[in-house]
Amino acid sequence: MTVTAVILAAGRGTRFGAGQDKLTATWRGRALIEYPIGAASAARERGVVAEVVVVTRPGAEGIRAVAAEAGCRLVFPDPSQGSGLAASLKAGIRAAGPEARGVVLLLGDQPLVTPEAIAAVIAAAGESRNALVRARYRGNPDSPGHPVFIGRDRLDLVDAATDDAGLRGLVEEHGLVWTELWLEGDNPDVDVAADLTRLR
Repeated sequence: MTVTAVILAAGRGTRFGAGQDKLTATWRGRALIEYPIGAASAARERGVVAEVVVVTRPGAEGIRAVAAEAGCRLVFPDPSQGSGLAASLKAGIRAAGPEARGVVLLLGDQPLVTPEAIAAVIAAAGESRNALVRARYRGNPDSPGHPVFIGRDRLDLVDAATDDAGLRGLVEEHGLVWTELWLEGDNPDVDVAADLTRLR
């Protein structure tokens, strides 16, 4: 049984400003999206994940180019499945083949994610098809983080997602509990341009 890495990169990042696609903004000489794709690709090379899927929107040529160069599979949200985060989640989950024992989710706007964090979350899930594991970071202890692992038998939770509702509410709604894996450091989102200057 394998694990599929899914990178959610379909948002328009309207808060970022200046009419720029957030995920192609440059940080330390590379586009933001290159970092999570690079981390997931490194995890694939180490045999931690079998495939890397990038969920983006039609017309996002910068993201498409980075994903293609890294050998990732590109998928698009289906508008009939809702909008916002929910549609992206559904597209990513459905991209995982029947042989996958689970999916590890990453966000396209988190450039500090590491292949070690991906591996640790997957390892914490063990062989359980019911596992729900999420990273927590000691550098930001008040906020749940990514990557998160969803076992095969929990993937149907995403079917109930709507608009920009994430997994956290769905897990609680079903009376389920995350296994929280504490990691050193932090893995912040980039929401606005000023966030780039605060990254370590």
